[in-house]
Amino acid sequence: MEIIKTLVLEWLFPFPLCLEILLLGIGILWFSKWQRLGKCLVSAVTFGLLLISTYPFPAALLGPLESSYAPLLTGQDFERKTIGVEYIVILGAGGVYNPSLPPTSQHYDSQLIRAVEGLRLYRKLPAAKLVISGGVPGPISEAKMIADLLVALGLDREEVYPGDLCC
Repeated sequence: MEIIKTLVLEWLFPFPLCLEILLLGIGILWFSKWQRLGKCLVSAVTFGLLLISTYPFPAALLGPLESSYAPLLTGQDFERKTIGVEYIVILGAGGVYNPSLPPTSQHYDSQLIRAVEGLRLYRKLPAAKLVISGGVPGPISEAKMIADLLVALGLDREEVYPGDLCC
């Protein structure tokens, strides 16, 4: 059941969905008499892919989300904002498990950035516990992959919370 769920979700992400509609449009152009519909699908999806793949559109979507929270930088502001912080949570963001590659090469960019930032914050806030999350897209969970990465970057495995429960 988990495999079916993973496959269905993978096919419904924006990029694969656009490719599926593009292939449908090409199929309609080649193998049916509805040329206008095929042209509309191919044109709309090509424009949509161009729009979501170039800098201004994704930046405009992410801008309000990213600017609503100021980054935790060092200095007095950092100390004021981190009073009472008990947990640092690193959310999974995808990767490809391959034991023949180093742990730093098995993560998608966003997951690698999250892990490194989580480690930076953890080193600044040693009283906080580190919590790692992530599903199981492959043979091991994203949480285990992130834990292995953090260990490769110098963190003791015992410092990963909740330890054996997540990894």
